[in-house]
Amino acid sequence: MNGILYAAEDEAKLIGKKPGTTKASLRRTVNDIWKKAKLVEGQGEFGKVLKRLYRLAGLAGARFLRPRALRDVLVDPALSERVADLYALHEWGLGLRKFR
Repeated sequence: MNGILYAAEDEAKLIGKKPGTTKASLRRTVNDIWKKAKLVEGQGEFGKVLKRLYRLAGLAGARFLRPRALRDVLVDPALSERVADLYALHEWGLGLRKFR
């Protein structure tokens, strides 16, 4: 799981810098990762996977995690910043804070 998450993070860094790397391509990648991640939900350190997925979904403008955002924050309050980033990046076009 870590390998494909690292690859997606590298792809996110290349948006607008490399031809063919767009938010749409990142959105497809993140959606594919989510399909695989759902199979192991609740196992191991799934919260860390979710944290990274929320960040990538925000960068990609993906909406598929929105329906479960409130539940995820209630179960794991450490996700609150990433969920807020998802909404900030998508709805208001704000960037992530520089220290991330």
